[in-house]
Amino acid sequence: MAQRRRTTGVRKGPRTKASRAKPPKRRVRVVRSRPTRAKKPVRPLPPAEMFSERLFVSSLERSLRDNRQVWEALAKR
Repeated sequence: MAQRRRTTGVRKGPRTKASRAKPPKRRVRVVRSRPTRAKKPVRPLPPAEMFSERLFVSSLERSLRDNRQVWEALAKR
């Protein structure tokens, strides 16, 4: 049976200048940018429902007017 050698505290060779000159390892500080605050609009926008309703009513009126013009043109023939 082979004997086990102790590895703790055992040097493998003489220390060189390069191994001694290394600075100690430090933790890297992570710098995160601060979140920018969203700027509020100067003039508040109208509520979404009102805007979409107004848009819908105007497009409906336009389409009804166009259809009426088409039917009147067909009736004249």
